[in-house]
Amino acid sequence: MTSNSSVPKKPLSQKRVDLLGALLQEALLTGRRHLHQFSQLTSLARAVESADTPAIDRVRFLTLLREIAADAEAQAQLDVDMFAGLLGGRMMKRKVEQEEAHQRKDVFVVDTNSTRH
Repeated sequence: MTSNSSVPKKPLSQKRVDLLGALLQEALLTGRRHLHQFSQLTSLARAVESADTPAIDRVRFLTLLREIAADAEAQAQLDVDMFAGLLGGRMMKRKVEQEEAHQRKDVFVVDTNSTRH
């Protein structure tokens, strides 16, 4: 495997900005998906409430309402788990970095000329 050394590496701060941008993009897509599902639920609820809706259609609408709500709940749980996992991973990484920094502080470099035997 060869590496192309002419491709400049991104600094850590830019990688963090890129990661944050990707996370915000994912959050935006998630929000839009939930907004669409809530819009469907609202429309179905209005149709069920309408006096002009026949009883047979109300039963179908209620079934569809239940299915959309169950799907939205399952997707929301997946989203919560995903974002919690990302947050947990970030928190774990920060903890490891702090522990490594603490360990580096415990290591002393002593000039060999100043030691006594």
